[in-house]
Amino acid sequence: MIALGGSIVHPDEINVAYLKEFKNFISTETAKGKKFIIVVGGGAPARKFQRAANEVVDVADNDLDWLGIHATRLNA
Repeated sequence: MIALGGSIVHPDEINVAYLKEFKNFISTETAKGKKFIIVVGGGAPARKFQRAANEVVDVADNDLDWLGIHATRLNA
């Protein structure tokens, strides 16, 4: 299992160069028969949505968590 921090994939902009390197690494290793589960965090989009939501209304922690989860899905 690889936990890939969202701030690596999407610090401010999508880090295309990193994603290409990561893809090449995964491709090389899967060709050798290895299997992976990759989990990616929410990165900058999660923090931006959470910050904006808190500026508009008083948001419960549970709802902020869901904003982060949905941002994580964007990075997946």
